[in-house]
Amino acid sequence: MLSKTGLPFSCPSCGNRLTFKSEMATALVCSRCQSINRRASLDVGKLPKAEPVKEDMSIIRPATTGQYQGISFEVLGRIQYFFKEGYRNHWYILTGKGEEMWLGEWAGNYSLFKEIPPSDPKVFKKAEPGSILTLANAALQVELLDEEQATYLEGEIPDSNTQEHHFISLELLQPDTFGMGIANIYSPTRVQVYVGQYQYLEDLQLQNLRAHHEWI
Repeated sequence: MLSKTGLPFSCPSCGNRLTFKSEMATALVCSRCQSINRRASLDVGKLPKAEPVKEDMSIIRPATTGQYQGISFEVLGRIQYFFKEGYRNHWYILTGKGEEMWLGEWAGNYSLFKEIPPSDPKVFKKAEPGSILTLANAALQVELLDEEQATYLEGEIPDSNTQEHHFISLELLQPDTFGMGIANIYSPTRVQVYVGQYQYLEDLQLQNLRAHHEWI
C-alpha cells in the first residue's frame, strides 16, 4: 500500500475512509478499528492494531486547530507516553505553511517543539537532574530523567521509534526562559532530540476542543 497525501483510501481492516494530510507522517491509526495504516507497506494482509490511548482528560484531540505567532496549525494525531513518574502527550501538528511540529502537553504545561538533527550520544552519557547540556546552541538543564513504560498512538503521526520501550527520556529546561527540550535515549548510539518553548495556553488560540462530557 502506498497512500498519497490528500488522497482518501479505505482502511483494509474495516473500510473506514482515511486520508493522510502530512507528507511527513508515516502512519495513520484508524479511528474506527485502531488498525495502524502505514503510508508505505508491502504487507497488505492483517494490519497491526494500536491499543487505544488512555483517558487523561486532555482538552485537545485530532482536528483541534490553533494559532502560533500568526501561523495556523491543525492537530493530526498524538503519541502518548507513560513513564514511571508521569506521562506526556506529544500532539503532532501541521502548520498552514506545511511545517510539522509537536504540541506538548503534560503536568498542566503546554509547549511547541521540533525535532532537531541527532546530537552526539556522548553528550547524554552522564546526564542527570541538574546537569547542563547544550542542544541547538542553547544551554538546557536536565529537569527530569525517567523511563518509558508504555506508548500509545492516535491519528496521523510519524511512527519511527514508537515500538521502542523502556528507553530513558530527559526533560530539559532553559533556566529563566521558556526554552525546553526532550531527549529520548534509545541506545548508547541513538538519541532523538527535540527543542522548543513552553507556551501559555491562551496564546495558542485553540479551537475545536473536547467537551467535558467526552471525558466520561
